Order: sequence, then structure tokens, then C-alpha cells
Amino acid sequence: MHPRPHLGEAVLVFAYVYAAVMAVRYLIRMTRRPAERWFGGTIPIVFHWVLAAYLYVLGSFHASY
Repeated sequence: MHPRPHLGEAVLVFAYVYAAVMAVRYLIRMTRRPAERWFGGTIPIVFHWVLAAYLYVLGSFHASY
């Protein structure tokens, strides 16, 4: 795979925005339904953070060259 710096920068920006949106989603979820902390919607949000982390690593690889 050949690094593509412009693609890497775009993916990094997307990863930051994606993670931030999921953080806001988590805050809203916990404000509205605190009793459903773990099994009512937090697991999908955490999984989205894992996806954002993957995008961050991918973007970092491409942007590093």
C-alpha cells in the first residue's frame, strides 16, 4: 500500500469528527437514560470509538509521508 498524504489528512479529520460525535451521543444518552448505562446503548457507542480509532491509525499512516 502506498501512502497518500491528502487522503490521510482527510481520514484524520473524519476520525476526529466521528469520535467527537460519538462522545456527544454518549453524553446525550447518559443524560436522557442514565439507568441504561451499559446495556441500553453504550456498547454500540464504544464500538464506534473503536472504528474511529481504526480510522485514526489508517489516516496517520497515510499522512505520515
